[in-house]
Amino acid sequence: MSIRSLTARAGSTPVFLLLLTLPAISIPLCDDGVAHARPIVALLTDFGLENEAVGICHAAILRHDSEIEVLDLCHNVTAYDVPLAALMLRGSSLLPSGAAVVGVVDPGVGTARRAIAVRTGAGITYVGPDNGIFSWVLADQGATEAVELDPSRINPDWSPGTFDGRDLFSPAAALIVKPGGTLATVGRPIDPASLQRLETPRARAFREPDGRMVSLGGVVLREDRPYGNLWTNITRDELADVGIALGGEIAVTFLAGADAADAQPLQLSVPFVVTFGQVAEGKPLAYIGSAGTLSFAINLGSFRETYGLAEGSQVEIRRPAR
Repeated sequence: MSIRSLTARAGSTPVFLLLLTLPAISIPLCDDGVAHARPIVALLTDFGLENEAVGICHAAILRHDSEIEVLDLCHNVTAYDVPLAALMLRGSSLLPSGAAVVGVVDPGVGTARRAIAVRTGAGITYVGPDNGIFSWVLADQGATEAVELDPSRINPDWSPGTFDGRDLFSPAAALIVKPGGTLATVGRPIDPASLQRLETPRARAFREPDGRMVSLGGVVLREDRPYGNLWTNITRDELADVGIALGGEIAVTFLAGADAADAQPLQLSVPFVVTFGQVAEGKPLAYIGSAGTLSFAINLGSFRETYGLAEGSQVEIRRPAR
């Protein structure tokens, strides 16, 4: 009803009384009990933004239901870099239960690799190739059920090709989040344990004979581009176990070679602070990054470029000697 028709109908009747006569709007509740007015499909790809691929995936979703809210997580994943995409998808845990995420970094598109959908313990459904792209979200959230996509249920015109993001994954996600949609809508059940998994390395503790933890070994998981900060797999809790607290110093050794035989050690002692501006410009620091793990940066500079490090570099941290 328009404001004009409502005003005409009101006459001398208070408008708030007329509002009470309007039909009720039903807003669906997700599994977490939170009201969401629209179903959500999020996209993460390596398609880039210099062509129409992303927009076409939007169209393939909206064609099924124009009320779906499409969220672009990122489309500038390094081409073919499945491990990086897997790490970036960890942030999708902030989505509400009932949302779906399409992940497409798919060097094996058109081959015999499976197309899958998997629902996690957080109630989020991930749709994409079975190539390990969902390894970290499965490690973090667990899996409750999974299906292999059946193209005949999703897109009867589908045939093997090079654009499953448009032809299979995006429409499958749309069908899942529509009212009444489930994983069974789009595929046949498979064992979640059968899904391809990449290594999701965890930090290693080094202890004294009495069991006291004295240092931690980890790895640089990714670069925080474009800033050149480096994120490791060492968590806040693991730092506390070694007795490292904010405001102190961290002694760190990086092994920057491709393997242990070639690794060249780089030893630093850096302040462990909350944020970049707590050290002078150009100085290194350690902090807890937005992913919740120990990270290294240079205030207004690039830690990666300054020290010649990259993803995969090994890290050992300890408290500086007193």
